Amino acid sequence: QGFGRVNLDRSVKRALTTLDGPGLKTGDKSTFTVKVPTASNTLRIALCYSDFPGPVLINNLNLIVTDPAGKRYVGNQPSSAGGTLTLDSTNNVEVVQVGKAKKGNWTVDVVASNVSTGSQDFALAAVLV
Repeated sequence: QGFGRVNLDRSVKRALTTLDGPGLKTGDKSTFTVKVPTASNTLRIALCYSDFPGPVLINNLNLIVTDPAGKRYVGNQPSSAGGTLTLDSTNNVEVVQVGKAKKGNWTVDVVASNVSTGSQDFALAAVLV
C-alpha cells in the first residue's frame, strides 16, 4: 500500500486481460472471456479485492474459470480437484493456474457468494507465463 496504482499491462509481458470489475452484491456474477492464443503455456488468472476489516472475510467473492472444453477450475484449489467445486471462503485473493492451457476462449466468472457490507468491486488479471 502507498505506492500508487500498478499498471499491469506494462508490468507483465503477456497480459491477456486486466480489468477493474463492477461492484457486486450477494448472488451477482460478472462473466468475462479470456482468449488464449496458443496452447502449451501456463495460464494464470488472479482475482483480488479489498475487504472490510474483521477477523474473517466480511465479503466473499469466488473465482470460477471454465476452459474451452468445459472443465471448471476454482480459485485456490488444485486443478486436479476433479468434479467438486470447493470454494475458498477465507481469502480475498484467489488464483487459478492451469499448466499447458488449451487454446481458445476461457470463461471467467466472479461470483459474489456473500456480500454483507456495501457492494464489492474487484480487480482481475490473466497472464500467460
